[in-house]
Amino acid sequence: MTDSNERINSYHNMINNVLAKLKQKKNINITKKCLEQIKNLSNYLNFTTNTKELLRKIYQFFVTEKEKNKPWALQNPIKRLVKATGIKPTTLQRYVHTDASDDAVQDVVKAFHKAAVQKTVKKNQKLDDFDKGVVRRTIYDLHKKSQSVTMPSLQQALKKKDIDISISTVSRTVRLLGFRFYKNASSRRFVSEREDIVLMRMTYLRKIHVGSSQQGLIPGCGLIFESKTNSSDYHDEMNKEHFTEWFRDTLLPKLPPRSVIIMDNAPYHSHLDSDSRVPNTSSNKSEISAWLEKSIVQYDKKMKKTELLDLVK
Repeated sequence: MTDSNERINSYHNMINNVLAKLKQKKNINITKKCLEQIKNLSNYLNFTTNTKELLRKIYQFFVTEKEKNKPWALQNPIKRLVKATGIKPTTLQRYVHTDASDDAVQDVVKAFHKAAVQKTVKKNQKLDDFDKGVVRRTIYDLHKKSQSVTMPSLQQALKKKDIDISISTVSRTVRLLGFRFYKNASSRRFVSEREDIVLMRMTYLRKIHVGSSQQGLIPGCGLIFESKTNSSDYHDEMNKEHFTEWFRDTLLPKLPPRSVIIMDNAPYHSHLDSDSRVPNTSSNKSEISAWLEKSIVQYDKKMKKTELLDLVK
């Protein structure tokens, strides 16, 4: 226990030395010394994976400062810490105290551990729009095969499509997709769509059919490719590049004038090209200026970046 405490105290002392040098604000050689001490830390202690990742981020931050020969936000410690660690400002402000007598190093490590754990849980349990689409199609497929859709049967069917989630996540996703649970004669629960959702779809399809083409499928617009994976869902091999190329070069030239195109919300249907993206805080001043000129928005070249971003809004 004594040896462990000595190692922890040494760890804190080395980190505090790094922080002390950063406060001197003399020249970029300080950063070089900080880099050396950070490298020594990784060899001195057996860190957890999250702590190693934190140190790598801080190390890369110092490397970038050294290469640019320009320290970042020396007058704003929180902003500097956000840039170095990648942790959100709100998280840091909850766990990092501004009192110099507090152990800021320990607080930062705790905040990083908590943020990493929360991010992992969210990543493993929350499904994106594409996976939700797979869940919906799986339910439809099971109904077409006249199979009773229960939580265990749906979970097993999703595992075969490389979506391994808990029963509770399956249940939550099913409800979010507009399905509900019913009971059969044996009081066993099964999944089926809500009647109001079915009615809305029928109404929508009838309206769409009124304005649809009487010619049926457009000749010469098929897109056929050979699957290269074992996945049972063909969407795995389609991406925005393939779709955009087919849409631009194959479909559009064959459409009659004044046609209306209706798409679903597949991920490769919804993406922005470089010309459509709106500048944000990560954009540099020249990128913002170029966007304003292209959008025919007048601005003064002497304006600051924040003023230009205000014009973008």
